[in-house]
Amino acid sequence: MNEVVVGVVIDDRLTVSGEELRGRCHLTAEDLDALVDTGLITPLGRDLYPEKALDRARRARRLKQGLDLEWETVAILIDLLQEIDSLKRRLDVLEMLTRR
Repeated sequence: MNEVVVGVVIDDRLTVSGEELRGRCHLTAEDLDALVDTGLITPLGRDLYPEKALDRARRARRLKQGLDLEWETVAILIDLLQEIDSLKRRLDVLEMLTRR
């Protein structure tokens, strides 16, 4: 029997400092505080963030600037977009399994 395994490997050990996160994502210190306050990214410790926070912070900044939204609205929107992405991945797996 063939088994289909789908997944993404993320190395949570990779980290960036707050300064690096701000620089690479073009954020102000206030923006970074807002990202943390709204739960968009979670620090691992004092001024230390998982590297995967870079993509989330960039996406949040683009949505905030592009649509002129408040950070709270961006947080809701990103949660919804992630849920859509997750559902699409699940649908892809189901479609692959039913084609057999």
